[in-house]
Amino acid sequence: MRTTLCALGVLVLGGCAEVPQADDLAWEDGGEPVGVLAYETVPDASAAEPAPPPTPVEVAAPADEGQRPRLVVSAMRRMDPDRYDDDGAALCPFDVVATGFPAINTDGTKLAYWIAEHLSSSDGEDALGTFRIVDVATDQALEDVVVFDGNDGSGGGAYDDEGRISARHCRALHVTAKTNAATVNAMLADDGWRTMQPLALVMRDRAMFNDVPQWDDGSGDGEPMPPANERPVELVHMGKTAAFRIPGVKVLARLDADWDGAWESYCGGYTASLDEAFVDRDSSVIAVQVGQQSGPCFCYSETLVHAIPVTPEILATIDARPWPRDDA
Repeated sequence: MRTTLCALGVLVLGGCAEVPQADDLAWEDGGEPVGVLAYETVPDASAAEPAPPPTPVEVAAPADEGQRPRLVVSAMRRMDPDRYDDDGAALCPFDVVATGFPAINTDGTKLAYWIAEHLSSSDGEDALGTFRIVDVATDQALEDVVVFDGNDGSGGGAYDDEGRISARHCRALHVTAKTNAATVNAMLADDGWRTMQPLALVMRDRAMFNDVPQWDDGSGDGEPMPPANERPVELVHMGKTAAFRIPGVKVLARLDADWDGAWESYCGGYTASLDEAFVDRDSSVIAVQVGQQSGPCFCYSETLVHAIPVTPEILATIDARPWPRDDA
């Protein structure tokens, strides 16, 4: 049995009107069915016998005060006259370190994260470091603060006459980064932000860069499918839709998830890669870090974080079905 999952205009949480007894979901993307590949499906499962709910597992304790969300700009290092660049921000000899992200505010309505440097294939002037605040309910950006931008010409140009990163440019960039980081840290102090905790969640996508179990589809390849009451919750993304599911048992929630990157003339399309998941249990919000992969090697994209409000019941189900299991 297969269940078609079409893009929805609203987020539906806490269950569906019809709970399909299906283990895999086929998507329609742009009117055309997505090819059913081995890594997108798992074998059909017969109806599971009623079983007592698994025992919930202990979850990680909140981070200590030393991990509170903030930006730290290092001091300027001495520039090496024999090098054309440095490994720091925008190839300048200083670092911008973001700790305690993603983070969520006191009432769980806003999410904050650091967009790491976007580097081109060569020059530091294309590097950019941005702090972003997102509305949890809509997953839309509310505010961006550019902490440093390699294209900032206030220092008189990025390169000297010999083609090396200009010391004057880097000093000006360093001053700007410190000023903007102080602005960000003041914003974080005003609204009682707290660090979100890592969440052990199986995530599947078309990019297939993450490490997820590959269930045996009957060909003898992959891991044996666990019993129905031990299967982990999966977050599956395809096209503009995502779903939380227990393979072969039921769909827990469906959501609109337009996470693929925009088409660019040189780089083509960007395919979302679900990299890491985080959770704030007080507000029942999950944050998913999404990278985007493109075919050409000279194309680099943003790593974004998307907010997903869920029900406490979904979180309890994820916690009760850990993967990998302790006895695996």
